[in-house]
Amino acid sequence: MLQMVPSGRGVAALLRWQVEEYAGKLERTAVRLGTRGIAKSPYCL
Repeated sequence: MLQMVPSGRGVAALLRWQVEEYAGKLERTAVRLGTRGIAKSPYCL
């Protein structure tokens, strides 16, 4: 998924820290969804 986005073949909704972690490795830009953004907490079950 992270490689499909910069090649123009996909869209991804990621946590900001995930985008920042890979910022130097793949070309992508973080954008806010909506005027206030979406506040979510990741959970693993």
